[in-house]
Amino acid sequence: MPGGPIQGRRKRWRVTEPPSPEDISALGDIPPLVASLLARRGITTSEEAREFLEAGPGLFEDPGNLPEIALAVSGDSTSEGRDGGRLW
Repeated sequence: MPGGPIQGRRKRWRVTEPPSPEDISALGDIPPLVASLLARRGITTSEEAREFLEAGPGLFEDPGNLPEIALAVSGDSTSEGRDGGRLW
């Protein structure tokens, strides 16, 4: 059922309509599958696609700033987070 919900055990997914061939070709020289995924994300121009695909170093932050990262990497597989959930 295109455009309708797909229900899983825990999540409800909303599937969008496939992009038109014109939408895909507007993204330039990008493989059709990648162009289709980008179009579904709302990326409509080759400039937007290039900006999205060429992640610069400013996009990434220091993983050490993640909450409870020290606990997560401590090697203690029985560690629990603030909410009592298990950290893997």
